[in-house]
Amino acid sequence: DFGEVVVNSVTAKNFAVSNDLPRCVLVAMGKLDNEVEASVPASQVIPSGATAGFDITFQSAHEGKFKKSVQWIVNSKHTFKFTILAQVVPVSILLNTQELKMSFSDQSLDSSVSEIVTMENPGNAPAEFLWTSRRAFTVKPERGEIPAWSTAEVEVTWTPSPAYKNAEVLNLHVPGGEDVELSVEGQIQEARCKFAQQELDCGMVAVGIESEHTVKLKNVGKSPAVVSVDNFPEGTGIVCKPDKARIAPGQFLEFKLTIKPPMPRKYEDISMGLSVRGGKMLRMPIICEAVVPKVVFEEEKFDFEKVVIGNRIRMPVTLKNEGTIPASLQLDMSKFPDFTFHEPKKARFGSAVGSGFADSGSPAVDMNSL
Repeated sequence: DFGEVVVNSVTAKNFAVSNDLPRCVLVAMGKLDNEVEASVPASQVIPSGATAGFDITFQSAHEGKFKKSVQWIVNSKHTFKFTILAQVVPVSILLNTQELKMSFSDQSLDSSVSEIVTMENPGNAPAEFLWTSRRAFTVKPERGEIPAWSTAEVEVTWTPSPAYKNAEVLNLHVPGGEDVELSVEGQIQEARCKFAQQELDCGMVAVGIESEHTVKLKNVGKSPAVVSVDNFPEGTGIVCKPDKARIAPGQFLEFKLTIKPPMPRKYEDISMGLSVRGGKMLRMPIICEAVVPKVVFEEEKFDFEKVVIGNRIRMPVTLKNEGTIPASLQLDMSKFPDFTFHEPKKARFGSAVGSGFADSGSPAVDMNSL
C-alpha cells in the first residue's frame, strides 16, 4: 500500500520473499502494468534459508484510486500474487491561513508592513509555486519549490497607496495542482496633510556652503499621520531632517532642509516629495540658484621692496565682493611665516568692500568674514 502519492511522482517499496526450502529457488516477477514497470529486478535466485527483495516502483499519470495485482512465479511453475494499492492525488500546497489582515503598530513610522505566510507541501514530490502580486500587496519570493513533506515561508508586504485598494485576493499558482487563493486586507485610517507654504524659495545660495531652510507641514485630518520624505536626486546637495515623522491631528511639524550645492545650477525642476501613509502624495517646488562667490583683490600686487631685518612694513589690502551673495573667506598664510594678515580694529566686512593690512614678519592668522 503506497498510500497517497502525487501524480507523476516516483516512489518505491520493497517486496520480500524468503526461501524456507532446502534448495535454491528462482523467483521472477510476472507481467507488470505501466505504473510498476520500473520495478527491479525482473528475477533472481534465492538460496536456501535466505530472503531476497524486489523494489516495486510506482508512478502514475492519472489521479484516483489504484488497485491491481502483481504475479510472482517460483521456478517457472508456481504462481503467486500480491495487490498494489495507491491513492494518486494532484500536487497541492496548503497555507497556514486563508485570510490575512494587516495593520501598522501605533509606534511604526514605516511606509509598509509585512506578514509571514507558511506554505506546506504534504505530498511525496517537490511542489513548484508562483505567487501573483497585486497592486499594493507584494509577495517575496514570488516563485520557488518546496521539497516533499516540507514547509516554506513567503513574506506578504502591504504598502498603502491612495491609487490602490486596501483589499485584494492573491493567487498562488501550483503547476500540476489546484491554485490557492489568499484574501488580504490592509486596515488603516485616512490621513490628510498640507504644506504651510506653496513653495520654498531659497533665493541665491553659495556653492559649497550650507544653508538651512524650514518647511512646515500640518495634519489637517482627524487621525494621526505618518509621513516620510522622498530622497532627493543625487547631486542636488539637499538633505531633509527628519525624514520620517508622526504628526498628531491639528499639529504642525517643521522639516529642516539643508542645501549645500556641489556646483552652480538653478533648482527649477526639484521638489520636496512627501508620502503620507494612507493619504495622498504631496509635492512642494523648491526654487533656488546656486552661484559661486566672486571676491577679488583690488590691488594688483604687494611690493614691499627692501625691508630691514627685524623691521615691519604694512601695506593695505582691499577685498571686493563682486558677486551677488555674501562670501566667507579663509586666508591661510602658514606656508609664508614671514607674512601675516590682520583686519583693522574698527573694520567691518559686512559691506561689499573690506580692508586689511599685509605685514611682513609675524605669525599667520585666519580671516573669516565678508
